[in-house]
Amino acid sequence: MLINCPECGKEISDESKQCVHCGFPIARYLNQQREKEYIEQNPNEQPKAYKVFNIIQFVSCIILLLFILAFIVVYAFTSGNPFKDDILPLTVFIISEIVGIAIDIIVCGILKACFRRK
Repeated sequence: MLINCPECGKEISDESKQCVHCGFPIARYLNQQREKEYIEQNPNEQPKAYKVFNIIQFVSCIILLLFILAFIVVYAFTSGNPFKDDILPLTVFIISEIVGIAIDIIVCGILKACFRRK
């Protein structure tokens, strides 16, 4: 199909990578136009990256709750002293996991904001 070049206005094939008259990058321009039309037709659909970060954040919240529960169990079984010598490595592991997963949730929230369509 023939189209007019947006740069020089001359007719060229829509299969061309660039305009044979002026060198304008037609393929890139057409891809941008198709993407813009798709976004206009589907304004509420979020990009795949946003959806992936949403899933990661949800799973991280579940894991965080499990580690908090594990800390509560350790706290209960150590009579309120989870920092005894024999249980200290487990307590440190649980606390470091809680902190790491909390950071993961925050980072995923920031990245979701970066990929969200306005």
